[in-house]
Amino acid sequence: MRSRNWFGRKWGYTLLAVVAVASLGLTAAALNLPPTQPSTTTPWTPKPQTPQVLPPKALFIGDSYTAGVGASEPELRWTTLVSTELGWTEKNEGRGGTGYVKTSGVEGCGLEHCPIYSEAIAASTTFTPDVVIISGGRNDGQATEGYNAAVQGAISTAKKKWPKATVVVTSPIWDDDAAPQWWPTLVTTVREAAAASGATFLDMGHPLQGNVRFVTEDGVHPNDAGHRAIAAEFLAAWPIEATS
Repeated sequence: MRSRNWFGRKWGYTLLAVVAVASLGLTAAALNLPPTQPSTTTPWTPKPQTPQVLPPKALFIGDSYTAGVGASEPELRWTTLVSTELGWTEKNEGRGGTGYVKTSGVEGCGLEHCPIYSEAIAASTTFTPDVVIISGGRNDGQATEGYNAAVQGAISTAKKKWPKATVVVTSPIWDDDAAPQWWPTLVTTVREAAAASGATFLDMGHPLQGNVRFVTEDGVHPNDAGHRAIAAEFLAAWPIEATS
């Protein structure tokens, strides 16, 4: 009797299980549910972030032409026109009346003392440039025996201060009048000093010469048209490989 009861209970459990499974099957069929499949969903992974590329930073050192004297607005000076075209962030530290060996004061630059280019570069502390452009020399007058060393000194100071920066030296720029006899010697000295120091030299030619409509009433400084002419000469001479 005991064995029979155990068998009966076992048979009853089995029957209940069969009924339960059948019931589940009917329910799934009634609801039109698809058969359960293994998950094939690919786990979500965040996309890698693209590093932000900042525009190159350009520092301009030079004279009143570089500072933008004569332009009706700072945005129209040649350095800013060039920076906009090449996608640079500009820092302009041009000072009127200055040169590689020539200092200036209130009358030229508005300050008690404006240093020569090597000193101006050494004193620049708020900007870490990718490109340094030194443009000037007309205020220095006729090149002397030590002029080559002065130009090399400015370039060397920039290279030591910012070893990763590209240093560019432009030829000095004269106004609309015929350049003086000593002018070619000055330009040649700057060119040779740049080559000896490993700087890029840009020959700006004579963008203002013979064009009275490119200068202001003072007969010296470029107006808006003159600044555009200088910017065009710079961009025409700019080496493509140096823009990166």
